[in-house]
Parts: sequence; structure tokens; C-alpha cells
Amino acid sequence: MKTFCVKCGKPTPLKEMKNGLCKSCYTETKQKKESVRYPEIKVKLCSCGNAMFSKSWIKFKNIEELIDYSAYLFIKNNKINCIPEEINYPEFNVNGKTKIEISLKCNRNHYHYFLKIIPNVCNTCSRLHGNYYESIIQLRGKNQTKVNNLKETIQNMIKSKNKKIQTSFISKKETLKSGYNLYIGSNKATLQIIKELKKTEPYKNYTYKQSFKVISQKDGKEIKRITYLIRIGEK
Repeated sequence: MKTFCVKCGKPTPLKEMKNGLCKSCYTETKQKKESVRYPEIKVKLCSCGNAMFSKSWIKFKNIEELIDYSAYLFIKNNKINCIPEEINYPEFNVNGKTKIEISLKCNRNHYHYFLKIIPNVCNTCSRLHGNYYESIIQLRGKNQTKVNNLKETIQNMIKSKNKKIQTSFISKKETLKSGYNLYIGSNKATLQIIKELKKTEPYKNYTYKQSFKVISQKDGKEIKRITYLIRIGEK
């Protein structure tokens, strides 16, 4: 008795039939079933590497890390219970609006979705370019070498804290006859630096003073701008 594929009508031995299909039609049907396309995922991307998928900005080291995170969101949003085995990393221009197709393999299934890249400026860069600051560090002293050394130390500390505090940056520098004024984007970072300096030789022997100015109010609370004066060479 001859048997025929219910899809293409090809004569096929019964022992080679699967679900009424010949081998080629069965494979094609299975692949279509396993390869499903889903809605696109949108991300705002800043030139500094910060990206926003929903409501908050996240710092990514590289594009591969960003794509990995988008795959995590894709699996979570679509309630797929698996860990990606393979993910493709297509090249694209990070400076322009673009849409890239991401494919991943998961539990022998293949999934496809589009990642829409929208160029944007993150809050940190917006504040940096807008000369935003929350505090000022004033360096004063007659020994210019010591003043310069302290300035370099503080600049390195600001840079190192940027890994955890994104607004830890110097938005403006003023050079004066008596020293320097450094305008810092994060008062939290500045306060940490002052505490560390007070515990470190030779900086702990310097004089530290603090003052503040109320610049506005938010939700009934005063918004203050703090000024830290460090006088070098005096006890």
C-alpha cells in the first residue's frame, strides 16, 4: 500500500512518515514552528555607553554586553524558560538610528527579534555638558607643588569613583593665583573623597572647612550646593 505526504503528496514509505509528512516537509514544518519572530525591543543609546531600555540608564562596557542584556529582557518579557546557548552579535553604526535583528538559540529552538537603537543623551552627559555641579572643592595654599599634587590626586579619585557614581565628574575647573576651584557633579563622591583625604598622609594634616548655599527647594526640602575648602600647609 502506497502512502503519500499529506502536505506535498510525495509517495513516501510508511516507515519514513512522521505525523503524515515526508522527511523534508516534516523538517520544514518543525523549523517554522521553532523559528518564531517577536516584537522589537527599543533602547535609547548614549555615545558614552549608557543605555535606557525602560525607565533608567544602565552603563554597558560594550555592544556585546548591551545585546546580552536585550536577550535577557526578551526571554523575560516573553516568559521563555531557558538560558541562551548562542547569540549573534551583528555590527551596526552606534551613531545613528538603526534596527538590527538578533537571533538566539535556546533549548534547540531558534528565536528572532529586532533591537531598535535610538540615539539619545543620557542624564549624566547632559549634566556634564551643561556644567552641572553639586559641590565645589577649593584648593588653596602657597606651595604650588603641593597644590598641584593634590589637584591631580583628587582628579584621579573623581575618575575612579565614576565607575559606581556616574555623576562623579569635574564639569568645570578654575585656575586662580591662590589655587584651584573644582566643580564636581556629585556631592556624594565629593564627600567620600574628603573623608578619604582626611585619613591619608600627607593630606590629613591639611585644613578642611565646609560651607553651603541653598539654591532651591524640592518636595519641601532644601537643595544645597556644598563648598569644601582645603587649605594646604596649615594645621
